[in-house]
Amino acid sequence: MPRSFDLKFKLEVLNFAEENSGEAAARKFGVTPSTIRGWKRNKEEIIFTALYASDGAKKKRVQGAGRKLISAELESDLMEWILEKQRNHERVSRKMIRKIASDIFASYEDSRKETFKASPGWLSKFLKRNNLSLRHKLATKPQQNNLMEINEKIARFIHNTNQLRIKNTIKEHEIIALDETGVWFDMPGSWTFDKEDLKSDKLKYTASEQIYFTVVLSAKGDGTKLKPFVIFNQVLLGDQQYRVSGTKKLHATDSPNQKSSNVPGVGVGSSVNGWMNNELMIDLLDHVFHGLSSSKRVVVWDAYRYHISDSTKTYFDKYNALMAVIPAGLTKYVQASDACWKKPFKSLLDDCYNEWISGNEDKVYTEDGNVKLPSCSVVATWVKRAWDSLSTDFIANSFKVCGLTTSIDGSEDHLVDCLMSSHTCGAWAVLQNYRQNNCDVELSLVEDSDENERNEQNEVLIDSSDEESEGD
Repeated sequence: MPRSFDLKFKLEVLNFAEENSGEAAARKFGVTPSTIRGWKRNKEEIIFTALYASDGAKKKRVQGAGRKLISAELESDLMEWILEKQRNHERVSRKMIRKIASDIFASYEDSRKETFKASPGWLSKFLKRNNLSLRHKLATKPQQNNLMEINEKIARFIHNTNQLRIKNTIKEHEIIALDETGVWFDMPGSWTFDKEDLKSDKLKYTASEQIYFTVVLSAKGDGTKLKPFVIFNQVLLGDQQYRVSGTKKLHATDSPNQKSSNVPGVGVGSSVNGWMNNELMIDLLDHVFHGLSSSKRVVVWDAYRYHISDSTKTYFDKYNALMAVIPAGLTKYVQASDACWKKPFKSLLDDCYNEWISGNEDKVYTEDGNVKLPSCSVVATWVKRAWDSLSTDFIANSFKVCGLTTSIDGSEDHLVDCLMSSHTCGAWAVLQNYRQNNCDVELSLVEDSDENERNEQNEVLIDSSDEESEGD
């Protein structure tokens, strides 16, 4: 194992070498002559750091030594991705951070000029530099002052939505809930079940831990489910041959190893990292709205930056549509996907993946017998199957649970979970006050941005459910 020496020791060796010789110093102190020659070349820096730096004599490197950060831009982009996950209350594992870091670095134009490996050692230093901690997320009760603010926000949002429905004569089927969710298929690492008396053997590699994509789910207040929209990244596209028409709309051509990705009932788009962008947002809205309508439509979603961008607002004006933006901190109460859809959808999607990885259908293998990534058509089929499995009644009820389609007179308030919850039941009294006084609360629902909530957090909670056995 390589030895390391503090600056005090190095100066002692250098002083002895000057009075005698480098070879004599090497024999006396047990270091190689080449090491001493290297210290001689940096003698001035060693003396300066030892004398003037904090705890300089105890340091093992001069100031400025060591490998520089690969890219400040990489660190910034990676932190933005992690904070986005936190905003959406999604888990972030060590494997995911390393994979996304490699993807981001590969997307830079100058990436071929430098080498970068998202190694376990690099990850540890990255987490330390950015004050990130590995811990389990625990549900906690809101503080009293925050609870009053949340109750006020919930009541105001439900009242504003009701006022919007009255003013524009919005019917249930004209209320659309829409949300993006990131999907990541994690592998079980190096652990597997085996007979105790059998000799351990290497596991075959699968590339499935590289699967990351975004699924956009949307539905109407009457329970009608709209087609899911999937955004694939370049890794998942792999060697599949595609031609692009319009803005990032994919159509598969014939490929010897892949089936067509044109799965009926699923919209498909792509970006470098599998995330939403402005172009894909317009494609998505075309996919949802299907053109002009004589009646107003309302889209209920959170304050994600592409939801409230100028291009999105222009699109809404063009197609006679309105948006109801959920204030920061309320998505788990009044966003149908967060409150109801995501958990069963992801569970069903995970079942599809486990069925595929444990079976033999729709698989392609390398020459070494390792499993290749599933084709886009296979993944799109999983998405459709999982989404189709959620019943129309379940979807319609989710709008009631979030207070989006309940009776405006309050006769169905008992169906709204957050109005009946022991933590946020105070919102019901505030809502009643709005109704009784016929309060004309501002109808513009873009009042808080989740960007503010994201920036206020300087520490990300990284889920550790798969870390114990990850072997990093």
